[in-house]
Amino acid sequence: MRVRRLSTRLLAGMLGIALLTATVVSLLDDRALRRGARDLLERELRAHAELLAALVPDGIEREHAGFLQERLVALGAANGTRYTVIDAAGNVLADSEGSPAAMDNHLDRPEVAAAAERDHGIARRRSASVGDEWIYLARPVRAPDGRITGFVRAARNGTEWERAVAASRWQLFGAAVLAVGAAGLLAWVLARGVVRPVAHLQRVAQAMAQGEDRVRAAVWTADEFAELGTALNTMADRLQERVEEMRRERAKLSAIIGSMVEGVVGVDAGEHVLHLNAAAAEMLGVDDGAIVGRPLLEVTRIPEVAQAVAAVLASGEKASREVAIHEPGSARVLELEAAPLRDQGGAVHGAVVVLHDVTELRRLEAMRRDFVANVSHELKTPLTAIQGMVDTMVDDPAMPDDVRTRFLQKVQRQAHRLGSLVSDLLVLARIEAAQPAVERHALDLREPVRESCQQLAAAAGRKRLRLHVELPDAPVTVDGEPEALRQAVDNLLSNAIRYTPEGGQVTVGVHARDGDAEVVVRDTGIGIAAEHLDRIFERFYRVDKARSRELGGTGLGLSIVKHVALAHGGTVSVESRPGHGSAFRVRIPLASPVGEERKVS
Repeated sequence: MRVRRLSTRLLAGMLGIALLTATVVSLLDDRALRRGARDLLERELRAHAELLAALVPDGIEREHAGFLQERLVALGAANGTRYTVIDAAGNVLADSEGSPAAMDNHLDRPEVAAAAERDHGIARRRSASVGDEWIYLARPVRAPDGRITGFVRAARNGTEWERAVAASRWQLFGAAVLAVGAAGLLAWVLARGVVRPVAHLQRVAQAMAQGEDRVRAAVWTADEFAELGTALNTMADRLQERVEEMRRERAKLSAIIGSMVEGVVGVDAGEHVLHLNAAAAEMLGVDDGAIVGRPLLEVTRIPEVAQAVAAVLASGEKASREVAIHEPGSARVLELEAAPLRDQGGAVHGAVVVLHDVTELRRLEAMRRDFVANVSHELKTPLTAIQGMVDTMVDDPAMPDDVRTRFLQKVQRQAHRLGSLVSDLLVLARIEAAQPAVERHALDLREPVRESCQQLAAAAGRKRLRLHVELPDAPVTVDGEPEALRQAVDNLLSNAIRYTPEGGQVTVGVHARDGDAEVVVRDTGIGIAAEHLDRIFERFYRVDKARSRELGGTGLGLSIVKHVALAHGGTVSVESRPGHGSAFRVRIPLASPVGEERKVS
């Protein structure tokens, strides 16, 4: 549309100029034509008047009328001019077009009156005798003494003269029309020549605006349009380079943000979402497919996120807070860091929120606090007992021997308990150590189970418990560390003996099923309530703390069993009911058929 308007304006402007020029020239030429024709006619009439004055006698008398009439008729017919001879009194003596006798006195005719005053007189009027409009030129005839003896007059038909002028005017108008037509054609050609490169440059610019970064302007000539096209191409090349650079940077930034474990949310000044990576979508529990442009409060229902963004947009300062999200069956802790987005002028036009999932960190911190508190408490109990009894013995040198012996036996028990606690802590620390690789061997799982049963058979016998061992005839080969596996079986078997009343039964079995080796330790002991089953593998967790300490437990045995199973790529589980005993199962993968020694990370 714009190109057509430009072409129309150029063509209309050029045609307007041509038409105005032709009109002005035509008007001027018409005036010049009329003036030239009038001057030419006046000169011709003057020449005819001079010719007629030379034919008449110096003194015009009425006796010359007949002679003059014949001559004027012949001369008028030959020259196409009307001739008239008038005497000094104004009487018409001869006329080439009419009868002198029928004519009025001409002394008052304008041309005659003017000729009496000057050298000649000219007038234009409709002839009463002939009827047409005529142009008259009169000249006086003088005697040798200068006296006016009469007048001679030459006249031409004005109507015919106007027709001749009109014919010339139409010829001039035709020439003007042809000139305007030629100018219009030339204007169209010139306008087309101007508009074509403009239209081409417009199409190129529109294509560039629509994202076609490969299009370029063609350069045909060496004029201003060529310079404009070259400048447009240069601009397009630089723009393409910058766009490609921006695309690379954006792709790089998107890849970095997308691969971040931290959640990133970007919003504008109106709190509409500009960007949200996958980690943030997972943390906030939203679908990251169609959220760009939506209000933040519609994207997430966590009010703390919107509050942090609102605080940043209002103050222009960073804001941070911690949010606890409670979901069915789980809880999550998020740490929010919100910062303003500023333009080059420093004005805040948005905000970015970084989300850190610190759930595991907070859980580990809680576990660490609990572990430190539990270790401190567990160590403090035997140490306090030992210190109290030793102080008593030192302060009472006269203490009876039987009392001293009883005190020393208590010190011995507390020292053994302290040693067991430290030993279990060392074992747990060794198992949890972040070693790059653990040396494992292909071994028969029956051997560490058999060793544990032999070692704890005496303890079972002291409580009059039946210890039943179920070992298959074929080897059950696993890739494992013998000492760690024996330690796990020791803890399970020791707990079974410790919490099974006298006369009960403890069963230890080894099985190979579904590609795993399974160690099962069952007892007919006191059992465990369902609310404790999920936590009994935590460090220092006891179902009955007083009874556990009384029986000499450290609270670390089942935690050691769990970490041994995990270190061997296995699992541990428990089935129990209060008063019906418990069954602990440890499952670890069977070794490969080759059974060779190997290192497993």
